[in-house]
Amino acid sequence: KLMFIGHPFSFASQKESTATIYEKSVLKAEARVPQIKGPEVFLYLKDFFATFYFLLKFRSKFQVYVGVDPLNALVGLLLKRLGFVKVVIFYVIDYVPQRFKNRILNSIYHSIDKACVYNADYTWNLTSTMADARERRGIRKDKTNQITVPNGFFRTQGET
Repeated sequence: KLMFIGHPFSFASQKESTATIYEKSVLKAEARVPQIKGPEVFLYLKDFFATFYFLLKFRSKFQVYVGVDPLNALVGLLLKRLGFVKVVIFYVIDYVPQRFKNRILNSIYHSIDKACVYNADYTWNLTSTMADARERRGIRKDKTNQITVPNGFFRTQGET
């Protein structure tokens, strides 16, 4: 069984959060959460609660939860605590010291990132420099399970 939950970017034309469940490659169920309008922070909160809603609506349990970004991974950690998932993977495709111009939002973002890195079963970083950047922020590599999981094709040194 696979559930895919999609939350569109604020600038995307499709604004609804969606969930689809597949069993043995067959579509079994779908659900949507309508778009809301407002400041970007409200859209993040909508995504957070929509993910919870989808799991609770379908009353499904899953072996693995992959959360792409700190808020989605945080939901996975809460769902794990509630017994809906067994393993939480925090997949990080971008990591920047200043995610938001607002210092309070930026601090909240990095606090959630830190909680996810320390509590997820695995953190999949797109590049190894992400773990290095976190270490500069006080997150110890030796106390976390961060691994590099690149997407696409990377050449090793010396290849042509």
